[in-house]
Amino acid sequence: MAYSSTPSLSITTGADSIISSLPTVALTTEEEFILQKSKYRYHHSKLKKTLDTNTINTENNNNAAPITRMPNQVGGHFSENSMLITPDKKYVLKQIQQTKKDNRGIKEVAFYEAMAMVKESLMISEENDSKIVVDTVGENTTFDSDAYDTIMSIFNSCINRKTDNERRKKEVKILQNLSRYTSPYYGTFSYFFNNHDCKNQQSSSSSYIILQNIVTTVDSNHHQYNNIMDIKMGTQTFEPTAPEKKKISELNKYPYQSVFGFRIIGMLITSCYYRNNNKNIMYDKAYGRSLDTDQKLLDAFRIFFHASSSINTNSNDDKALTSYKQGIDQGRIDTTSAMKNLIDKLVMLKRDLEEINQGYFHFYSSSLLIAHDIIHNNITVKMIDFCHVLVEDCKTTDQSGYLYGLQNLIKYLSILL
Repeated sequence: MAYSSTPSLSITTGADSIISSLPTVALTTEEEFILQKSKYRYHHSKLKKTLDTNTINTENNNNAAPITRMPNQVGGHFSENSMLITPDKKYVLKQIQQTKKDNRGIKEVAFYEAMAMVKESLMISEENDSKIVVDTVGENTTFDSDAYDTIMSIFNSCINRKTDNERRKKEVKILQNLSRYTSPYYGTFSYFFNNHDCKNQQSSSSSYIILQNIVTTVDSNHHQYNNIMDIKMGTQTFEPTAPEKKKISELNKYPYQSVFGFRIIGMLITSCYYRNNNKNIMYDKAYGRSLDTDQKLLDAFRIFFHASSSINTNSNDDKALTSYKQGIDQGRIDTTSAMKNLIDKLVMLKRDLEEINQGYFHFYSSSLLIAHDIIHNNITVKMIDFCHVLVEDCKTTDQSGYLYGLQNLIKYLSILL
């Protein structure tokens, strides 16, 4: 699809714009409430003024534009406008994933909304069942349990939190802990993509979740200094109730998912240490699916951390990899401390998940996003992709295998130390 002019970004303040931009699918009252709440969150955020006055940049437009498509996207859906980024690189805009069969995208919005409601809650009152009183950054506020119950009903309408306040309190505590492992969330917004030069002469609109960008460190010249890895977690990437065709499709993507408990979706290796080469190296889904042995997985992590000067790889960019190997040999990159830092963070995540995973939250087809800031040697780990989160009662078995995969991930990384 070609563009000859910068498409306009038109944002409205109500939830109607988001609802109308989604595929034709019936929305429940609860789902409409979630979209209204997410739109309200954005409308009252500091980002509104910035996004309202900006436009989307296109690949064929030479004019600079404040918002652009996400360069070097590592994982996720690769549709035309699936990921956008603001010019300061501080925020990413993730397209709400919707189909005409289900509202999985609204489910992800609901998960972020629920976490946002409890994120800053420091204390749950034992005295008031209908309204949970919390202390937020030194201010007394009121947690609207009715709104929370409505949001959570999208995951499981059979759980009656109004009569089970103890259940609600446990969920709130779980979400408080989980919020430490997710990117800050600022609501949703939609834009009207006015394309007068597309073949069908039709315009379109899209809706986005606004998240803080946690994977990009850039200098004044916008050079990127982060290696990024997207790992699909769990032995099973489909929900238990998924159609048989979907189950077979997921199993065929990577038969070793059930063995390793995770799959590398993609990697981006920054050009920061290349010699005479300013291109990043991208390892895509096909590369991840080729990792069918312990040794191949270990080599992938070595590439990510530049932990070996004798890496066996099929990459076409051997000169760039050679430069990285030289960087290791010359001691410019302290890979050991970076790997130890990552392992420590994963161990902490595993411990917290073991404590909170009492049959409540099951994460299917969810990922870990890992970013290695080479300049400062910092490691960031965040949980992402919540379209297939299940909220169950304590008697329901978690079949995702998330913890098993996390344990294996820690094991493989520890071998490299």
